[in-house]
Amino acid sequence: DRQHLTALYQGVYAVYELAGKVRIRLVARGWNYRARLGGIFFDPAEAASGFEGFDYDTSGDWIGRYGAEGFYVVGAERVDPPDISLRLPKKVKKIKHLWPQGVRRFSYRQPPILPSGDAPAFDNVQIAFNAIAAGEDGWLTYRFEAENVRDFVWTTSNLQRWDASSAVVPDRDEDGEDDRVLIHSFWRPERAPLWAQQWKYAKQSIEHHSVYTGFPYPWSHMTSVEGADIIDGGMEFPMLTLIGPYEDRDAQALFNVTSHELGHMWVPMIVGSNEKRHAWMDEGSTTFLEDESRMELWPGVDHHRVEGTAYVEVGAAGLEQSMMRHGDWYAPGPGYGTASYSKPATLMVLLRELLGEETWQRAYRAFISEWAYKHPTPWDFFATFERFAEQDLDWFWTSFYFETWTLDHAVGTVRPHTSGGATVTIEDRGFAPFPATVRIRTSTGERIEETIPVDHWLDGHKSFEIEVPAGVGSVTRVEVDPSGYVPDVDRSNNFWPRG
Repeated sequence: DRQHLTALYQGVYAVYELAGKVRIRLVARGWNYRARLGGIFFDPAEAASGFEGFDYDTSGDWIGRYGAEGFYVVGAERVDPPDISLRLPKKVKKIKHLWPQGVRRFSYRQPPILPSGDAPAFDNVQIAFNAIAAGEDGWLTYRFEAENVRDFVWTTSNLQRWDASSAVVPDRDEDGEDDRVLIHSFWRPERAPLWAQQWKYAKQSIEHHSVYTGFPYPWSHMTSVEGADIIDGGMEFPMLTLIGPYEDRDAQALFNVTSHELGHMWVPMIVGSNEKRHAWMDEGSTTFLEDESRMELWPGVDHHRVEGTAYVEVGAAGLEQSMMRHGDWYAPGPGYGTASYSKPATLMVLLRELLGEETWQRAYRAFISEWAYKHPTPWDFFATFERFAEQDLDWFWTSFYFETWTLDHAVGTVRPHTSGGATVTIEDRGFAPFPATVRIRTSTGERIEETIPVDHWLDGHKSFEIEVPAGVGSVTRVEVDPSGYVPDVDRSNNFWPRG
């Protein structure tokens, strides 16, 4: 016999007429209530010896060995009446209960002693379910707790599909074992079919970011919610992100936005920067982290160079606005997006080129760990990198963060010598100083590389001459910035011969 109990709350119960062996199984099928089996109450047809009689006075506060009322209370030692066998859940929470009005009830003041042959004839069983909604008048109250969070969001739906997995992150509790993070993905197949793999992208992102930042994801779960009709891109909150359906897009586009929004769990959710005041601190660092994950998980394209191209095009067109400007004070156009996303992400790569991989990584991870659950300013960011670089980088911060100066290194001339060799002239045609790496190839197959230090440009020089010795043959090719990571606004003059 099955009953679909859709309106269970205080004082609602189900009545079954049962005989013989009884097995009770309670399944809660709704998000808006918590069903608990409170007890089983036998209503005898006739009073029998051994029973203390009916008890109409108790309030229904089930306590003690058998409870204040009722024959069997979950959690108490069981004594079944003769000819009755019950199988009940092993672990059911006892909750304070109001007795259903109209149900006959009795209590045992001591364990019942049923004389042989004098057992009552049970003809009806009242099964009182304690399915109590929190709050009043059917309203539910949900209480959420979390440590070290700066914001809160909550979502609910009876339409979305729920995918779940877990991500493995480095040891967080110092027990010598990797830890796990629950990954949740809520989406509607008819609105966002691309989301069938979103759970995997979230798992990959949490795992990548935890390792790359050196700061394992600190919370118990990460939830992604598809928000068709609400949002097109994505929006981040602690432990939850809302992302558009990405209809008519490819899988990498959904991975990119997933990686980006989950990257925000580190900045600004862990490192609490002020996006309104300095948007580049969280959007730029997160765009960089996204690009790093794309380099690892979607290889074949240098995503950092692609990101840099967007910034360089705006800079070359003279449409930049300072990264240090307040987020509300950008003029219409590409200024805000460039200053907040593509440019700071490109500058993180440029800073890594300047300091070297090892020094940069130590500074990057130190900034995250030292400023976790604090509120750093740009000057804290600058000071951290200068501490590890062991040099004054004011020229770098001024040129690229405070100003919108452009960088343009060029191969000026290549003058062959009659006795062999040549003089290669490199020119600084921009306003932003930066070391220039030059690669020269010769007819004998020789490859010469030289770095022009930034101090040369800071001293006011506009050109630098490189002497190629006679014994290596004639110069066949000259290239400035062979790595391609320097945001040069005119790369056409980075080569000789041109073209």
